Amino acid sequence: MKYALVDSQATVHFQYLVALEEGQSLEVAKGLVTGKELDDLTQCWEAEEVTAVRFASDEDIEKAVEGSYMGSWGIPQLKEVFAIKAED
Repeated sequence: MKYALVDSQATVHFQYLVALEEGQSLEVAKGLVTGKELDDLTQCWEAEEVTAVRFASDEDIEKAVEGSYMGSWGIPQLKEVFAIKAED
């Protein structure tokens, strides 16, 4: 079996619900969101564009997850969990 890595870039619209105390400005709400301190209330994936496609070796797959929580996973586990079988 061959594997491919497909890069894409997506536009996502997030919405957050921020509770403000009396006297707090909207800038406080903005700061909480840009500081990544909140969970989003809603997500809407609006567009996705494929930017690159290439065949992937096991080394390419390892490099793709390097530094992430999956970095310690073995290649068989990565393929089992994430590979999507292409249908004709």
